[in-house]
Amino acid sequence: SSDLIDYLRHLAPRANGQATAIVEACGRLPLALEAFAGIINNKNLYPVPELLERFRKQQERLTPLEAAFQVSYDLLNDELRRCWTRLSVFPASFEMIAAAHVTDEKDARDAIQKLVNASLVVHDENNDRFRLHVLIRQFCAGKLSSAERSATQQRYAESYRLATEVSKALYMSGGENILNGLHLFDDERVNIETAFTWLKGQHDQESARKLVSLVKAVVYAGDLRFSPKQRIEWLEAQLEAARSMNNRQEECNALGNLGIIHFYIGDTPKAIKFYEQAT
Repeated sequence: SSDLIDYLRHLAPRANGQATAIVEACGRLPLALEAFAGIINNKNLYPVPELLERFRKQQERLTPLEAAFQVSYDLLNDELRRCWTRLSVFPASFEMIAAAHVTDEKDARDAIQKLVNASLVVHDENNDRFRLHVLIRQFCAGKLSSAERSATQQRYAESYRLATEVSKALYMSGGENILNGLHLFDDERVNIETAFTWLKGQHDQESARKLVSLVKAVVYAGDLRFSPKQRIEWLEAQLEAARSMNNRQEECNALGNLGIIHFYIGDTPKAIKFYEQAT
């Protein structure tokens, strides 16, 4: 307990007089302490006892962690609430350019800086990437309406479709850019795969178009990074999306690549079948 009190005092020196009470109220959970310390630091015009009272009121119906997140949420303005909750669509770390696209905020950098200052978003200075703790991400996801979540996920999918286009362009330019393209793909692989999975589950023309474009853009990185099974899964999804759009050119593209991968794994009869469908 003394270690946690020292930790809180280090995080938020203003908490000194209330440190023991805060540690107990937070259930001695480090993440709850970090969140509450962020509140204290971010709201330095609010007396600490007043913030603690807000926290205790939330605890009448919430766990210590949920209460800390809820007080943080309640003290944010509308812009910051919107930005914070929309960031919940990222399953892994992300760069500022993606955050700006996904949150659709005019000044995303300023908003995210405030969220970092409030300990609501983690910034890794070594690689200049951001992330939300998994429990914070779950809390924020619960604040999104289904319509807002869908719109945010569409922007997310588009952001990583564009990232795959950049990766492909780098790869195709040759030389050291081949590795640069692969590094970009590797850095964003979890996000790219998440975008694919979400698009695959949609049934509208816009999502189908994005999925076809995404799969086409990972053709080179996918050959080097995906197992044959994953490559086939992506190409089959591309084929289905192309057919849903009645786009024969993209359908043939997917069929041809399915023929190549099946020939590569030694399934010649299936490869021939795909080649025949493509002609």
